[in-house]
Parts: sequence; C-alpha cells; structure tokens
Amino acid sequence: MSESKSADVRHVELELEDFAPNTGPGVQTSPSSSVQLPPIPWKIFALSVFLAISGLTLVILGCVDKVRKSDPGNGLSFWLTGGLVFIPGAFYTVKLITAWRSSDPEERMQILGDVPT
Repeated sequence: MSESKSADVRHVELELEDFAPNTGPGVQTSPSSSVQLPPIPWKIFALSVFLAISGLTLVILGCVDKVRKSDPGNGLSFWLTGGLVFIPGAFYTVKLITAWRSSDPEERMQILGDVPT
C-alpha cells in the first residue's frame, strides 16, 4: 500500500513540474506558490472594454437626444443600440477582471473557459 501512495505522490509532483514558472511576457505566477497561471487574453479584454465604453456613450447620446426633443425615435434607437453593445462588453470585462484577480489556476481556467476567443 505504501508503494501505491508513493506512486501517487510522485504523479502529483510531476504534474506540478509541468507548471514551472516561465519568464516570458504576460506570464503570471501565483503569489503563494510558483504555479504558472494561464495568460489573460488581452486583445479580448481590450475589445470588451471598447464595447462597454461605446455602449455607455451611445446610451448617454440617446439621453441627450431625448432631452433635446429633436426626434423621439432617435433617442430610442441610441438607447437600444447602446444597451445591446454595453451589456456584453460590461459582462466580459467583469469576467476578465475576475479571472485576472484570481490566484488559483483552476479557477482562472474555469472563468476563461466562458470567455469567447
């Protein structure tokens, strides 16, 4: 039985060696250990922030257009378009920030699995 237990321990040690820290750009390590964390997709993060800011800008323009009362339909179209752009942008921005802040590689992989690439 002790042989089986030592074989399991060796197997776990070999798995941890696979996550050895890398010195490449964009690679983070967990502060509590030297386990390598999966990288954050920065292009997708930039796109999601762009969508959130664009959607918020369109919603604000819709409010301004509604206040000016030039054409009630214009304000509504800005609101709808802004909402459709803002909601996914804000959702994925929050998801990616949560993944960036996590220090557990398994948790980060689970969060990044929900983000389209």
